[in-house]
Amino acid sequence: MNLAQKFAKESIISLLGVVFGNINRYLFTVIIARWTGIQVLGLYSLANSIIMIVESVAKLGLERGVLRYVSMLDLATEKSKIREITASALKMTGIASLLLSLLLILFSGWLVFSLLNEEEALHSILLMFALILPLNALTNVGVFATQGLKLLKYKVVVTQIINPMVLVIGGALLLFFWSDIKVVIIPVTIAAITSIIVLAFFLKKLLDFKAWNVITASWDKSLLAYSVPLMFIGILQTVMHWMDILMLGYFTDAAQVGLYHPAVRTAGLMQAVILSMMSIYAPLAAQLFGKNDMEGLSNLFKLTARWSITLTLPIAVIFLVIPNKIMLVFGAEYVSSSMVLMILAGATFIQVIGSAATPIITITGHTKLSLLNSIIALVMNVVLNIFLIPLYGIIGAGLATFISITLIGLLRNIEVYYLFKMNLFSKPLYKPFLAGLILFLILNLMKPLIMPFHTIITGSIVVISGFTIYGLILYALKLEPEDADYVSGIIILKDLVKK
Repeated sequence: MNLAQKFAKESIISLLGVVFGNINRYLFTVIIARWTGIQVLGLYSLANSIIMIVESVAKLGLERGVLRYVSMLDLATEKSKIREITASALKMTGIASLLLSLLLILFSGWLVFSLLNEEEALHSILLMFALILPLNALTNVGVFATQGLKLLKYKVVVTQIINPMVLVIGGALLLFFWSDIKVVIIPVTIAAITSIIVLAFFLKKLLDFKAWNVITASWDKSLLAYSVPLMFIGILQTVMHWMDILMLGYFTDAAQVGLYHPAVRTAGLMQAVILSMMSIYAPLAAQLFGKNDMEGLSNLFKLTARWSITLTLPIAVIFLVIPNKIMLVFGAEYVSSSMVLMILAGATFIQVIGSAATPIITITGHTKLSLLNSIIALVMNVVLNIFLIPLYGIIGAGLATFISITLIGLLRNIEVYYLFKMNLFSKPLYKPFLAGLILFLILNLMKPLIMPFHTIITGSIVVISGFTIYGLILYALKLEPEDADYVSGIIILKDLVKK
């Protein structure tokens, strides 16, 4: 396979997994929203935002470090070295996560009762999430080691199949017995335990990895030195991702967070494309840069940007055309969040456009610049949230996200162009944008005819017809040569279960 085909095969494996995972997490959110209510959904969202930020510290940036170091080694000839790097990363993560878990437990009361002025239920959720923090941190670092091998199926199985399936099945079953925070706490706990067990099996299969390797592992100082600056970048990116939730909780209450969360989760479905592309894009880009193949890196950059936009555009159009119907999935009380969904869908699409630039800055060694970008984005987002949430509530939170994502995405692409003369915009990009515009016009013409139908019927018509129309337009506009390679790579999936 050439580069485009390899990129296609692995990214589609990842995309299928991420789509499956996002749909199941989406269903878990629907379960909480419809059967436990806005308040419990808001409490879950607040606890989750806190735990994600703490976890970003617990990982010490080692998920990115182990990805880079492992991606430069060959599994066939350097298995022992890969095993040593992975064991060292897991040991450092384990120690850090245990310490932070203890600190979070000690300060959980202050966070809940003094800072957020919330109820005991949030305290209970946060305590349980703190207990399973080390399991999640270890799992997330471990799966990046398998990703560094350019074999994405193992990460996909752990994070996008096993974990979300346990959430949905557990949540659905528990509804027969409870309709309170147990529907949140128990599935999340079981999912964390199951995920790390499956990961251990895969590491044993790939690297002949044992728990003893972690216990006896030395501290890899070079790995840690590379990873720690990236930890701060990860912290800032995580804080920014969850800042609107946290600040809504601070300025309003859990009920408003509960109204906002479904719109965030829905718009987040578009991020499946980004996540799947980045999973293979980052290690391939690191490999090309290691070989000093800047032309190949530039081509990969443009290919990633073009296909991220191409695959995401029809989803964005659908969210903009029928936001009311989409929010009805969660219940009638969530229709008031439709405008927030439209704003966040626009923000997420802009994030997709600029997503290819971020790894380029990091893998080429400009970690300080990447850190500065993250600081700028966070400060901008905090200031906008402070100003807009008191004025406009959940719409203000959405606008703050939209503005900050737009400006930081523009900045990162300017930097990549200035440093490496890489420009994501190319002539073939007009095709998906033209197809998206035509699709938007057609769906708006259809809208008066299909809106009176039941939500499921309307949604099905829009999704099926939307993707069909969009695909036919792209087919009529014809593929570029490298795009044909990408499509042929999608077909080469017969070795999915091999190795």
